[in-house]
Amino acid sequence: MTEPVRTAWRTERRRHALDTGRPPGHELREIMNAVLYVNRTGVRGVQRTPGPRGFAPIPKRWTAERTYGRLMLNRRLARYDETRPHHSEPMIHLAMSDLMARRLTGESTISWRDPSKPHQTKILG
Repeated sequence: MTEPVRTAWRTERRRHALDTGRPPGHELREIMNAVLYVNRTGVRGVQRTPGPRGFAPIPKRWTAERTYGRLMLNRRLARYDETRPHHSEPMIHLAMSDLMARRLTGESTISWRDPSKPHQTKILG
């Protein structure tokens, strides 16, 4: 007898979930079961997915972050003020060419960073 009312209420709830246009992430029954469980036991239940413990890096993310870090070693790309991509594209090619030359020859090029430590002073003259 109440099934048509509940079905109509569910479809209306799904259509206007918090007026964001986004469907609710959980069913109302799951939410009520969680509330009643906490109310009865006073303990919040958490199920963890079994898997490796500790830190597990994501390989592709580290590759992307490493590439961005190498690009930032070039002053022109680190101080990016240009809005047109055709200005920065040659600088990216130059930076990656520099990286490839460093890998092939084993020598490093001059960096814009100061090699001396901040507490050391340079003696001029």
